[in-house]
Amino acid sequence: MTNNKTYYYGTLGDDFFQLGFDTPIGYGRAGNDTLFGRDDSQDRLYGNKGNDTLLGNGGSDVLFGGYGSDTLYGGSGIDELYGGYGEDYLIGYGGGTAPDFDFDLLAGGKGADTFVLGEGFAFYTSPVSNEHARIIDFNRAEGDKLQVFGSASDYSIEQNIFGGSDISYQGNLIAVVENVINLSLQLDFNFV
Repeated sequence: MTNNKTYYYGTLGDDFFQLGFDTPIGYGRAGNDTLFGRDDSQDRLYGNKGNDTLLGNGGSDVLFGGYGSDTLYGGSGIDELYGGYGEDYLIGYGGGTAPDFDFDLLAGGKGADTFVLGEGFAFYTSPVSNEHARIIDFNRAEGDKLQVFGSASDYSIEQNIFGGSDISYQGNLIAVVENVINLSLQLDFNFV
């Protein structure tokens, strides 16, 4: 692994590393890599090839899965998650507190991706903000799914004025799915 104080650059094998205090960028290269960002910092993590796990931790992070079936976990903060090619699992998280509410951007890329809006509890449900995920490339034809916590009766879908769909959990907006107006609780959601 290479570290020049600007970035960590992984090997061709399976790497496991956390960015240092003064190193904001991490590249996984080939292999099934696990990369951790710094807490409360603005990090950029690149999985590249392989089935990678990228964890932004706190702060406003940008995660790129690359090729392979990757898991991207933004953590708290305003994050951008780009799955790339493969069947990716994107977890923006939500659950921020003032003044650091979460407004995450999720883009799965090519392949059957899962956009996680709940896991053990519903994400993006702060009663004092309208924090939510912004999903920019949901595609039913590719097999994309929205994972949520609870049951269908907890959720509502409304078409918005911009040609997309707003998803609410018990009346709280948790996600905006852009350019999709025919979302179905039966076809497009996995309940956990």
